[in-house]
Amino acid sequence: MKICMYTSEFPPDIGGISTYVYNLSKKLVERGHEVTVITRGTWRKTYYEKIEGISVYRVRFIPFFPSPFKIHEIYVTKLLKSLKFDFDLIHLHGYFLPVKPVFNSSLPVIFTSHGNSTKKLDSMEVKTLHFFIVKLLRKYLFKVEQEIVQKSDILTAVSNSSANNFRMYHSIKREISIVHNGVDTDFFTPPRK
Repeated sequence: MKICMYTSEFPPDIGGISTYVYNLSKKLVERGHEVTVITRGTWRKTYYEKIEGISVYRVRFIPFFPSPFKIHEIYVTKLLKSLKFDFDLIHLHGYFLPVKPVFNSSLPVIFTSHGNSTKKLDSMEVKTLHFFIVKLLRKYLFKVEQEIVQKSDILTAVSNSSANNFRMYHSIKREISIVHNGVDTDFFTPPRK
C-alpha cells in the first residue's frame, strides 16, 4: 500500500506528533508499505530525503504573517501534483495543515487528532511569538479543523480526552476510533527485578 503521511512536524522536530508519525511510518515500511511523509520545511525551498526507507518531502514554509498557511498550501499543491497523487490513502496528523489540496483529490483520508482543538486557544496563555501568531490565526485554523472533521473518511484520536475535546468543539456524531500511542518495547524494556 502507498501511504502519504501529511504532518506539520517530523524529526528532527521534537514533539509528540513528530515522534508518532516517525515511528508509525517506520513500522509501516518494515511491513512492506511505501510511506511518503509531507511536512514543513524551511523558507528556502522544498527538498527530499530518504530516512530509514521513508520518503520525506520537507515543503517550503514561509512564516509570513498574516497567512503562512495559504502560502504553504501553494507549495503543497505543487508537490502533490508532481507526485500525481500516487497514493492509496492520505493520513493527516494535527490541525495546522493546509488541507485543500488533500480534499480536492479522490483519495480516502484518515485524520488523527493528537490533542486539543484550536478552539481551546482562547483560554491559553501566550508565551512565545509563534504561539501569539497561532492565537491570532485561531479563527482561520478552526475553519480548517471543521473542514478536516467534515471531509475525512475516518477520524481517530490518540486518547479518550483528545476524542472528547474533538467531540465537544466540533459536535461530532460520527465514530472516533481511539488508537493509543504505541510503545517501542525494544527501547522501553522493564528490568527483570
